[in-house]
Amino acid sequence: MVHLTDEELLKLQDKYPDTWEDWIIRVDRGKAMKDYKYKNDYAGILSWIDKEEKEETQKAFNELMAEAEYLNPHYGIYQ
Repeated sequence: MVHLTDEELLKLQDKYPDTWEDWIIRVDRGKAMKDYKYKNDYAGILSWIDKEEKEETQKAFNELMAEAEYLNPHYGIYQ
């Protein structure tokens, strides 16, 4: 079970209005399935969000670089 204070829940809802419930569910499932333990569940949720945002940014960058290579196969040869 995810434990949040009223203030933490409001911050989460304010910062992530479209996905806050999904994050709570994901972290709750992770805690149940893999016995994750956090001193602060709010910090744990933010950590999961940060990790996913970094992964999405890296994926988008890799796709962009692959497209650049496809459009210009000589890109990078002279750099």
